[in-house]
Amino acid sequence: MFGIYRFILTVMVLVAHLASPVVNWMGVYAVFCFYLLSGYLMTLILNERYGFDITGLRRYAVNRILRIYPPYLFIFIIAIMVAGLIPEIAQHINPALSMPLKPIEWTHNLFIFGLNGDTHRLIPPAWSVDVELFFYCSMGVFFARNSTICFIWFFVSLIATVLMLTMGADFSLRYGSIIGASLPFSVGSMMYYFKNELFISPQTHIPKATILFLLYACFSNFLWANPRNFGFYISLILGIYLQISLANLKRSDMPSWLRVTDSKLGDLAYPIFLCHWHVGAAIAFIAPFGVSNKGIILCAWTFFASIILSLGINQFIEQPIEKIRIKFKTSTGEQIVQTDPRAPSLRSGR
Repeated sequence: MFGIYRFILTVMVLVAHLASPVVNWMGVYAVFCFYLLSGYLMTLILNERYGFDITGLRRYAVNRILRIYPPYLFIFIIAIMVAGLIPEIAQHINPALSMPLKPIEWTHNLFIFGLNGDTHRLIPPAWSVDVELFFYCSMGVFFARNSTICFIWFFVSLIATVLMLTMGADFSLRYGSIIGASLPFSVGSMMYYFKNELFISPQTHIPKATILFLLYACFSNFLWANPRNFGFYISLILGIYLQISLANLKRSDMPSWLRVTDSKLGDLAYPIFLCHWHVGAAIAFIAPFGVSNKGIILCAWTFFASIILSLGINQFIEQPIEKIRIKFKTSTGEQIVQTDPRAPSLRSGR
C-alpha cells in the first residue's frame, strides 16, 4: 500500500501549501516521510534488483533518471509559462515561483542538482528532489551496501540531529539540508536490513498507525507551541510505525481492487507533488469566483485540477517511458517477479 501512502503524503504537502496557514506544518511532516520511504525502497531495489556492481549501478541510475526527469521536464515547461505569463499571481502564491536570473540558476532548475537553496525555483518543491537525488547517488555508491555501513550512517545522522536540537539550530538546517534529511533516509535504509526483526501484524497495526499519523498531522498544533520543533520528530516516529506496518503487508492479502487503487494513486503522487503550485496559480488567475489567496477553496480546486493534469502526465509520458524502464530493471530486461510476498510493489519507488 505504499502507492496510497505516497498519495496521502502528497495531499498533505498540497494542503499545507495551499490551505496555509491552516495546517502549514503538515507538509514538512510529509516530506520527511517521503525521505523515510525512499531510504527503504532504494535500499530494497539496490539489494534485490540492481546490485552494487558497475552494471547494476548503471541500470539503477538510468532507471532513476527515467523515473524522475520526464514528468519534471514537462512540468518545467508549464512552470516557465506560468512564471512568464502571470508572474504577479505566481509569486503571490509562492515567491519562489519565478524566473531564474542567472545561468547557474537555470542550470539548477533544469537539472535539479544544486537547486536546494536557490531563491528562484520554477518548480518550488523540487528542492526536496535535489536532496533525494543526493541520497540516491550516495546510497548506491556507499551507504546502502550492507547493514554495518547503514547502521553507522544512522548513528552519525542521529547524533547530528541531537546536536542540532540541543544547539538550537534553525529549522531550515534540520529540515532543508542534506544533514537534516540524512536521519529519515538512514532510518528507512535500516528498516530494510532489519525487516525480519520488525515484523508486526499489518491487519492490526495499519489502521492504528494510519489514524495516529493523520490525527497527529492535523492537530499537532494543539500539543506543541511550535509543531516544527520536537513535534516534528514525533511525526517521524509515527511515520516509522506506519511504514513498518505497511511493509509487512502481503500483497496476496490485498484484494485486487485495492492493488489497482494502490498502483493508480501511487502513479499520481509525483506529478501532483511537482505541479500543484502551478495549477494553483493558474486557478487563481482564471477562477470566476476570484480566488486569489491561499485557503480551503483554492486548495480544493487545485487538488482536483492537479489530479486531472497528473492523469494526463501518467497516461502520455510516464506509461510510455515505463516500457523503456523495464529494460533496465533486470540485466536481461525481463519483467521482475517478486519472490517475497511481503515486499511492496517495486512500482512504489518515486
